[in-house]
Amino acid sequence: MKNNTSNKIIPTEKFEVMLPQKPDLKKSDALLVLDTNMLIYLCEPKYYDSWVFDTIFTNKRLNLVLAIPEVSVREWDLLLHKRYISFKDRILDPLESALLIQSYFRTSEEKIIFEDSINKLIKYRKREYQYTTGRKFRIIDELINYAGIIRPSVTETSKCLIADMALNKEEPFFCDTNPKAVKREKFEIDDAYIFFSTVELAKEVRESFPDLKIYFVSNNTKEFSKYSDSSQLHENLEPFFQKYNITFSNNLESVLSKLDPDNPREIRDEMEEVSVILHDDQFVTCEKCNGEVHIKLDGKWAFGQWYLTCYDCLNSWKFPYPCI
Repeated sequence: MKNNTSNKIIPTEKFEVMLPQKPDLKKSDALLVLDTNMLIYLCEPKYYDSWVFDTIFTNKRLNLVLAIPEVSVREWDLLLHKRYISFKDRILDPLESALLIQSYFRTSEEKIIFEDSINKLIKYRKREYQYTTGRKFRIIDELINYAGIIRPSVTETSKCLIADMALNKEEPFFCDTNPKAVKREKFEIDDAYIFFSTVELAKEVRESFPDLKIYFVSNNTKEFSKYSDSSQLHENLEPFFQKYNITFSNNLESVLSKLDPDNPREIRDEMEEVSVILHDDQFVTCEKCNGEVHIKLDGKWAFGQWYLTCYDCLNSWKFPYPCI
């Protein structure tokens, strides 16, 4: 998604297109460090209601600065592709396989009606995914790729510390003494990198912002939490977070509620909203790859012009701003 951006919010009916902005800790209510799994869960309604995503990315009730460790960014790129493949396997492939049934119909008219119905169903299921879960993925992906977030990396000092922990087989990243554990040995070096890059970031931030609230949020309770209480940071990790006053949590809703107690927690009916904007007259065809492009949700202002971007081939072109 390498298209031009500017720091504007353009209303598109019930949605807003929010373009990445450079993080500004001076005006921030909090610094929020998110693990990879949290990014994935934010995009899927079965894990979090729409108000959680909206609070962080669209409605601007809070001035949050987001940080995603560099290791998590690499994981994100891999998971993004896997999530679409999973959608294709679960939803699209069975529908496409259903087209084979048309050979059982006796008349060509029956075959045509059946094929047309299945193709329409495939088209709308693709649109449904792309502009609900898929749209959330794109919003986060743009933040990552256009410097809309901080991307801390682990320092050489922390790498040496991690190496010592690995050699000594220390919990929680390199040993598991939980009685329920199948294996005692483990080697979760990526999680160690995520943790210590967060510590390094907090160390730097505290030099200029000693009172800023810093949260590290992850659903990965196996690698970061106490065995006896998953809501508490593992005792071997506590001293590092205490030193720089970092709050650990595996409950993102709780963190947002503490930062904004008056948040109405408005839950949007995403499927109802999407159904309104997925009619054929809301789409144009990309001249480069013939892919579908939404005239509002795939558009952005740049240099005073409305540009559409095809997310299949990344082709961009000027288009009259849609007033409908």
